This record gives sequence, C-alpha cells and structure tokens, in this order.
Amino acid sequence: MLLSGQSSSHWTAPFDAPTRSPSCHRPSDHRRQRYLLWPRLNGHVTATSILLLRHGQSTWNADGRWQGWGDPPLSDEGASEAVAAAGWLGDTWPELSAVVSSDLCRARQTAGSVAEGLGLRPVEVDAGVRERDIGLWTGLTREQIEAAWPGQLVAFEAGRLERPPRGESTPELVARATASLERLRRQWAGRQLLVVCHGGVVRAVEQFLGAPPLPLSNLCGRWVEHQGDGDRGEDQVSWELGPRVLVPQLRRPPVC
Repeated sequence: MLLSGQSSSHWTAPFDAPTRSPSCHRPSDHRRQRYLLWPRLNGHVTATSILLLRHGQSTWNADGRWQGWGDPPLSDEGASEAVAAAGWLGDTWPELSAVVSSDLCRARQTAGSVAEGLGLRPVEVDAGVRERDIGLWTGLTREQIEAAWPGQLVAFEAGRLERPPRGESTPELVARATASLERLRRQWAGRQLLVVCHGGVVRAVEQFLGAPPLPLSNLCGRWVEHQGDGDRGEDQVSWELGPRVLVPQLRRPPVC
C-alpha cells in the first residue's frame, strides 16, 4: 500500500508548495504564468499529469450542508459553472486526454458538462475519488453539527480529530484516493488527465504531499504530476504537487 511505503512509486514533498495563502483564488499575473507552465515537460522523463478539480456548486453547498457521501445534484449555478469551466479548461490545457469522475452525482454532472465541452466523452467513473465519508454529519449544517457534537467540527478542521462520528479517517481517505491515482497514472501514462472529485480528496492529497491545509472553492483544484524514467525502470518514479488552479470566472468564497 502507498501508506506503508511498499509501492514501487513514492510520494514526495510538493513542488514549490505554498506557505501562505488564504485559499484558492483568482491568480495574480505571476501565479497565472506559473500554473500555465504546468504540466511541465521533462525531457526524456515520462510525466503523467493529473488535475484534481473540485465539482461545481451543489444544492447542499448552496444550503450550507456538509455532504460527504450524501448525493445531492448540482445547483442551477453549479451547472452553469461546469459549462463555463469547460471552455476555460480547454483553452488553457488543450492537451487534456480524458475526464474521470467520482461516482457521486455532483461530480458526475460537473464532469459530464466539462467532458462534453472538451469533446472527451465518455467520462470514466472511479469511486476511489469520492468524497470523505463524514458519517453522522452527512446533510447537517455547521450549526447542527456544533449543537450535537460541541467542539468536534473545529477539532476536525484543525486536524485534531481523526474522523467524524462513524465516518472515514484521514489515512483511509488517503489510501483509497492515492490508489486510484496510481491506477490512473498507469492507464494514462505520459498524458494529461482531468479528475473531477471533491474538496476532501484534493486537500487529503495535498496534505499527504506536504502542503498546508487550506480552504478549497468549487471548481478549484490542484495539479499533481507523476514522473517516471523508462530508462531507470518503475522503481524511479515519484509524485509532486503542482500549483492550485481556479476557474477564474468564479468569485464565490470557499465552502465545504
């Protein structure tokens, strides 16, 4: 397993990971130039680049409800966001080869709209990149969670609580998400891939690779890149974090 270090691949510290940033936001010219350089071209090294992108706004996002494995659809605004995202992603990264989605409705709807706009249907569905199971908190607002479990939500967000009540732990989430990324990088070796998933998945991968925990808006994401050198074999490969990305037309503040 990846977490035990037995995989032939290994996960490294992030590429120029941010040390301070309030969230994923509209990039400055400098940041925009930086992430437009991704995916990087590495000479004879074969790189597989994956953009992990959070879904558009769901109806529960709009209501302030925690989702987890709950399965609400996109809101009308979220559906419009997904259509807009397709045009921007296609203009910015025209070499995207495929679109993969979590099996949850909000991600599948986002991925379907993006894939249609990019001409990359059908969408492959991968349950390994579904959101963290938040157990008894599913469908509740922050106020309801705090009333029933005082202090636990703050502790969870600060990393002091391993799992929500009857929910999924961070190691469990990381194990299944990274297993899916390993499978996808083998399937799409040397290509650029869009994976529409969830905020919990993106943040878990970021933190596992050494980046600080930061809020994540809808249709905000992170590049991860797997580098392998065919001349040296499968034991000489690694993952790195690239920059965060936000579809720039969107200005809504980060939400869970």
